[in-house]
Amino acid sequence: MHRAHVVVFALVCGACGSIEYGSAMEVPRAERHVLATSGSSVSVTIQLFYQELAPYGEWRDHTRHGRVFVPFDEGYRPYQNGHWVETQEGVEWVSYDAIGWAVTHYGGWIVLEDGRWAWVPDTEWGPGWVEWRYSDEREVVGWAPRLVEGTPPLQAWVFIDTTLLLADFVTSYAYSLAEVQTFYSDCAPFATATYTSGYAGPPRTWMGRRG
Repeated sequence: MHRAHVVVFALVCGACGSIEYGSAMEVPRAERHVLATSGSSVSVTIQLFYQELAPYGEWRDHTRHGRVFVPFDEGYRPYQNGHWVETQEGVEWVSYDAIGWAVTHYGGWIVLEDGRWAWVPDTEWGPGWVEWRYSDEREVVGWAPRLVEGTPPLQAWVFIDTTLLLADFVTSYAYSLAEVQTFYSDCAPFATATYTSGYAGPPRTWMGRRG
């Protein structure tokens, strides 16, 4: 996201007032938006995550991944409450959640035995740590959080029409869970969707012809 977008978004959000965590319009403080951008000059540390995320969840010790963050909202799913924007770094997620500046741009996810999502912190920034699938024939595109180990469960996938990829509140246009399995089978992964050479997400050529 360009810094101009960050400033405008912060000003708009400053007028939103106090909104409870988990609501569709909640946003982080302005400085947290800066941390969510690749152009940020602010250093990010694991300790920063411990401090800033504490009001929104609990830190647990995991046998394989050390300390992980579990949101208080038991139904929390990553990359659900926000929208995508096209930037020089690729297709970037703009989260409406108070924790989104951290958990959608750094680290990765695991699914606990009880089905809840837990975030594994890391300090490497990315536009959005997700897996992508698409079908030009079906004209759909989908994403799911990239797990630290294993593959995302089917219920973690979001599929929408390709023309709506950059829409606000994008998951409001998502197909039902009943249709996810069909779309997952019909879609292929983007071969260049990993964060390499400073770019992540669907290739620019595909973005230009998606309709």
